[in-house]
Amino acid sequence: MERFNAACEKHSDRPRPKIMVLRHTYVADSEEDAQRGAEELNMFYNYFGAWFKNEKPISMGLIETITPAEAAKHPLYSPEAMRKNQIVGEAPEVIERIKSYEALGYDEFSFWIDSGMSFERKRASLERFIRDVMPVFA
Repeated sequence: MERFNAACEKHSDRPRPKIMVLRHTYVADSEEDAQRGAEELNMFYNYFGAWFKNEKPISMGLIETITPAEAAKHPLYSPEAMRKNQIVGEAPEVIERIKSYEALGYDEFSFWIDSGMSFERKRASLERFIRDVMPVFA
């Protein structure tokens, strides 16, 4: 936001554009569910990182399996990092995190749902987001 604000100030003769933050988001139904969501995002980021950095062979369109031991070597992708750097938690925690972005000056929030979670888990999270989180920002 500091860079965005500085750029806006530098070009104050133009209307200030809106800015959006995009974060992987999982609205859990319990603390245990939030932890599971963080673990699933941990594996998603491990696979994405391995694919992006060309660290694992790909055969027939599938990347080689990443073991739990290999995943544990990436602290930036750990479940704890997912809880800290993405938006994973029960509705009150998700609301608090989004409000923190709002306080920084972000105008819009984008719910990033693409991950290795099942369709059913993604849908349940999105339903909780619509029911329990969105009304706070209406």
